[in-house]
Amino acid sequence: MKRNIIILGLLFLLLININVLALDKLVEVPTADLVGGKGFISGELLGSTHRQVSGLYNVSPSLALGGIVEFGHNYTEPGILAKLILVQEGAEQPAVAIGLQKEDLYLVASKDLGLGFRAHIGFSDASTAGLFIGFNKILNPVSINTSSRPSLPIVNLKGEYKNSKVSFGVQMNLQENMKVDLGFVDLKEVRLGIGYLF
Repeated sequence: MKRNIIILGLLFLLLININVLALDKLVEVPTADLVGGKGFISGELLGSTHRQVSGLYNVSPSLALGGIVEFGHNYTEPGILAKLILVQEGAEQPAVAIGLQKEDLYLVASKDLGLGFRAHIGFSDASTAGLFIGFNKILNPVSINTSSRPSLPIVNLKGEYKNSKVSFGVQMNLQENMKVDLGFVDLKEVRLGIGYLF
């Protein structure tokens, strides 16, 4: 048990100044997508007081399970993360997923609109949540690397509206499996992070 706490603590210290960068959510709201590969682990810093470490493992192409630990000034709060894809995306229909973020149950639909745009709409049952909408736009879907200039990373622009809050973010691939994120929650708080996909 003590060894697990030390490993979690070291991971937290490595990620203490950084944010969740996963493809299964925008800035704060979830999408109906799962991260590719087996899953991801990530860490984030929101403002100067909130820190979070989370991870998801893809049990199947339609189910991901994991956990989250939030840290604050006098509290540590663990929680469960889960997402089940109910309907796979098709040419005319969006992907639909149901999930759990700690105690918050949500239903969300996501659809590719073409030209790198993707739209998301959902509903969450938390007392302060309700309806949310969002979008993301991939600027360059492949990393460009030439001998005359450095590599240009894949860039994903994200925006969302939830609880009268408008939030924006940008996500970039540092390497194939490592992504960094910068977000502005309600255009006030800065969200910074890093995620590793495995």
